[in-house]
Amino acid sequence: MVYSKLQKQTIIFWVLFLTAWLPAGFVFQIRPAGAVAGPGLELSLEQCIQLALAQNRSLRLSQNSLSVREKSLEAAQTAFDVLYYPAVGAGTIDGEKDVSAGITARKRFTLGPELSVSPRAGTFVDNYSAEMGISLDIPLFRNFGKDINLDPIRSGQFALRSADRSLYLAQASTIMSVISAVYRIIDQNKRVQINQEQVQRFKAYAALADAKERVNLASPIDVYRSLIRLRDAENRLSVSREALDEAYDNLKIILALPVDRKISVQAPLDLEPVKINLEAAIETAMENRIELAQSRDAHQESLRRASLSKQRILPDIRLRMGYNRYGRDMDSMGDLNLSEDTWRIMLTSSSDLMRTTEKINYQQSLYEVENARLNIQSSRDEIQKQVRREMTALEKALDRIRTSEKQIHEARGKRSLAEIKFNHGLADNFDVIEAETELQQAQINLVATQVDYIVGRYRLRSALGTLVESTGSHMP
Repeated sequence: MVYSKLQKQTIIFWVLFLTAWLPAGFVFQIRPAGAVAGPGLELSLEQCIQLALAQNRSLRLSQNSLSVREKSLEAAQTAFDVLYYPAVGAGTIDGEKDVSAGITARKRFTLGPELSVSPRAGTFVDNYSAEMGISLDIPLFRNFGKDINLDPIRSGQFALRSADRSLYLAQASTIMSVISAVYRIIDQNKRVQINQEQVQRFKAYAALADAKERVNLASPIDVYRSLIRLRDAENRLSVSREALDEAYDNLKIILALPVDRKISVQAPLDLEPVKINLEAAIETAMENRIELAQSRDAHQESLRRASLSKQRILPDIRLRMGYNRYGRDMDSMGDLNLSEDTWRIMLTSSSDLMRTTEKINYQQSLYEVENARLNIQSSRDEIQKQVRREMTALEKALDRIRTSEKQIHEARGKRSLAEIKFNHGLADNFDVIEAETELQQAQINLVATQVDYIVGRYRLRSALGTLVESTGSHMP
């Protein structure tokens, strides 16, 4: 078919019109893959965090561990309650029935002494017997004093504090996981939109190259070049959609939501610069980081255990005193006459004469004290390193944002100039497609860097030890 000059000009006009119209009017009518169509759960960043704190399975495990520690401490505290031990016996001796019953009330004191009261009554053949016993057991060296007798309670309290701090750290970790997951969705959504726009533009470039090739205003290589880049853009769009779906699934798992539940998320995209200097940031972290508090607490606990280990080197000698009032061979239980009594007092020992094991345990406890002290310094150094790293990362992210913005401006200028040359037959579409690809990459880099900066601010909050209490408030 032979086209007239007027027909060629008309074709070129409409192709250029569609090229200019499609990206602006058509792209934004397409819903990104993974976005919620119809009824679904719409969540803000704050709502996602609150939902995770309430439902996250890892957090629930940490909360259960805390509850276990609470119950263990309660069990240790019962050692100083008045405890009752019933005793019942029944049998035969030489064919005669022997039955007895009694109860022992025992009270242990925090200094170490243990008091027991034991009433008992029984019958053998036709005779009855009754007894009231009182005993006092006093440790003299190794096990005397509140420090050693309250050791199970002190250990339980330390374990409870450690479990509480572990729960705090689990909460902070969960919050960071939610923030990262939400902003990954934001990032992937933007990538889908950019790739969709690129697909539409490359379709327009391919159509324009085909139309110009038909009227001998472009070569077949221009058509192939456009089609190749179109297929690349479609592949990137498919990959970004899959990544978006995966990001949604990851968030649902963190929130303990069904994977097939449709959700959408929103999060602020402000890029307000950090308003805290490095010295103030490090000082804030030293005051708030729970890891440093745990290291200090562990050091104090190691000192306490070392002191107890030293005390356990002492011999285990006990003073035992007892008094029994009893009556036997009574005709009935109504004739209770406790007319006989006995006293006893003795010193007992159950410890090894050389106490070699106790001495070795004491030496080991001194190494544990030194290790705990070193851990404090290691925690301080690690916290400083984290704060410096996050501050530096934010500064570099800001620099990358400015660079990406400049690249976008330059790529748009390059694309506009290349389009003009191509549309007027002054060049092929290589420069147009190259500029379009560079613009797309610059846009993706900008979004990724913006997301990195926003998430980096939360990471800095985590490094400062204020993330759990201050999530959702103004950044530093």
